[in-house]
Amino acid sequence: MRREGGVWRDDTKIITAGDVAAVAGMRSVEEFVQAMAARQGWKVDMRVDKAHPVYAEVNHGRWLAVCECGGAEYVDPKVPIFFCQACGNAAYGGRVRHVVFPRARRRIERELLAAPVRERHWRREVER
Repeated sequence: MRREGGVWRDDTKIITAGDVAAVAGMRSVEEFVQAMAARQGWKVDMRVDKAHPVYAEVNHGRWLAVCECGGAEYVDPKVPIFFCQACGNAAYGGRVRHVVFPRARRRIERELLAAPVRERHWRREVER
């Protein structure tokens, strides 16, 4: 995994929040979310809001989820939580939100890995 122009890239895998957390020296996605929220001055509630999920997508070889406010964050299928650093999930009381990954995630990743990183994109509309 390497940084290019301020963005993480990897030729061998689709990058997740867990990968970025590990590079940052964090033991878990939860620890990473809390540290990033604290850096922004947000108070994060780690109880998962499953009533208002966000949907995972791949952008340039990275699993992300996009908030209604326009903010986007790395997400991880092993720990499917989302906390927007742009709005602090304020509309949801600062609670982390559940992330919905596609059922065919592994197949999608295999197919995307055959393409150059700059062409590794997937959105749930494509799954229909």
